[in-house]
Amino acid sequence: MLETKQPKFQAYCNLLYDYMYTHSYTDELDGKTIRLWSGHITKVATQIGLPAGTYRRTIDHLSYLNCIKQAERGYRGSQLTTFLLLRPPTTEVWEDAEILRNRDLTRQDGSAMLTLRVKSLEDRLEGVNVKQALVELQMQVDDLKKILSQKTQ
Repeated sequence: MLETKQPKFQAYCNLLYDYMYTHSYTDELDGKTIRLWSGHITKVATQIGLPAGTYRRTIDHLSYLNCIKQAERGYRGSQLTTFLLLRPPTTEVWEDAEILRNRDLTRQDGSAMLTLRVKSLEDRLEGVNVKQALVELQMQVDDLKKILSQKTQ
């Protein structure tokens, strides 16, 4: 039987998920037990040896694979990030998501990652009328221009 070598990026995802799972806790939500991890993701990435610059892509892929879901966003040092742990990133999960098409995960699934980032942006902007906010900002800029032009005359 031939053993296939696990791609490095898949190994990074497994490493981070395993760390999160090992340091997770359970809680109750709507009568169901859920598993959560809270911490400083950048510190953990360094601690477990993820190469610099890969932790964001690792988190994005774990989210895309539906292995984790961000529950609370942390702030550098002052608030912990919290993730809901949904399922481990098994080989089957990767294959089902069709991310392993060519065994080259470096920048392969650009459209899926773009979709994930758009979804994340939509989630963050929930309830914000972007068009109205831009109109209001433009009105403020116009008002400031008028004030400045009056002061320089």
